[in-house]
Amino acid sequence: MTLAEALAQVELEPGKTYETRLDDKLIQVRVIDVSKQPAAESLATDNAMLDRWFEMPQLAPVRVLSEPEFIRYMYPKPVEITEDDLMPGDLT
Repeated sequence: MTLAEALAQVELEPGKTYETRLDDKLIQVRVIDVSKQPAAESLATDNAMLDRWFEMPQLAPVRVLSEPEFIRYMYPKPVEITEDDLMPGDLT
C-alpha cells in the first residue's frame, strides 16, 4: 500500500496539520486545498520582471587566493636574527 492510498482512506480536513510519532520519528501531514490556491505557473508569470530597471556595473576581475597564498599574506614574514643582532657579553 502506498502512502497516497493510505491517506485516501482517512478523512482529512483542509487547513489542518496532522502529526504522529513513529519509531523515534515525527511524521507530519499538512492538508492544503489546491482548488483555492493559484496554480504555480500563474504565480511565476504574474510576478516575472521582464524589463531590467537598472544596469549592473562591470566589476574588476578579482584574484582568488588559495589557502597557502592567503596564509602567506595574512601573517608577516619571520624575522631572521643574525649574530650581529645579539648583544655581546653577559646580561647579569
